[in-house]
Amino acid sequence: MMSHSDISFFQVASQRMQWLADRQRVTAQNIANSDTPGFEAQDIAPFSQVLGEARDEPARARRDDTAWSISPDGNSVVLEQQTIRAAQTAGEHRLASQLYRKGVEMLTLAGGGS
Repeated sequence: MMSHSDISFFQVASQRMQWLADRQRVTAQNIANSDTPGFEAQDIAPFSQVLGEARDEPARARRDDTAWSISPDGNSVVLEQQTIRAAQTAGEHRLASQLYRKGVEMLTLAGGGS
């Protein structure tokens, strides 16, 4: 694990965007399995837990402990909950992308580039 002094803005922004992409992938899988009997909704570890970890593979999905309900067939996917999560994740990804782009612009300006 990296120390705080080893973590740059760009590393954190990049990790955040990867985490958000992984979360969106897991949310899409939940939605795709919303009619699968016995399927348990999945999520990934909170970003605060993965911050600073070096990862070469997508985040692992785990059972979603925040599922709103379980249907009689054992499926714990609630489409409304997953739709909200997908929209929040997309918005957070847009923000992280904008911050990353602004960081590049600042470095370009500071370096005298155009």
